[in-house]
Amino acid sequence: MTHQGGATNGKIVEVRETHGVPPKAAKKRPLLGFTDSEKVNEVSNKELPLVIIVEIRDHDVARCLVDGGNSVYILYQDTFEKVGLRREYLKPYNGTDLHGFNETSMCPWGYVTLSVTFGEEMDERTVETPFLAVMVVSIYNCILGRPTLVVLDAVTSTVQLKMKYHNRNEHMSTIYADLKAAGRCHKAWRKLPAPQSV
Repeated sequence: MTHQGGATNGKIVEVRETHGVPPKAAKKRPLLGFTDSEKVNEVSNKELPLVIIVEIRDHDVARCLVDGGNSVYILYQDTFEKVGLRREYLKPYNGTDLHGFNETSMCPWGYVTLSVTFGEEMDERTVETPFLAVMVVSIYNCILGRPTLVVLDAVTSTVQLKMKYHNRNEHMSTIYADLKAAGRCHKAWRKLPAPQSV
């Protein structure tokens, strides 16, 4: 608002009154990406899967495969039982059978929505995730598919074996692969029987 005062030495004196504080420019979120310097031991990964640790129902769950090419979320039998779930928690699943890594097929018992927490403290982000419960033994405890990455607004790199996302404060957070678990999973996967042609 502007007030015009009396003349002072023949000039008009203006008094400007400002209410509030001008809005601050919106913070720019850091770009998510990877550089060659982030390679594990300065070598591009060509074999190991991106396996991380997440929290589900107050349990630290290791051997979680991050698979950006998968459109579903899978919770395997061992994890289903260890986090304290029971079959009556499941909702009916009416879709088609799932196909495993060695081209075996399996029918899920049903699905259940669980909170999956990535990172710790300031890096923490939680995503509600509808898992299909599959009652088979697997080298992985669960599979986190592409929809999780979309909700988390995350990018992954199997070359650098890392996942990056924006945390609650809009800063960039990084989750590193569990290299020992990734090595064990890869070794177990290589021992799986090869699919047979029909």
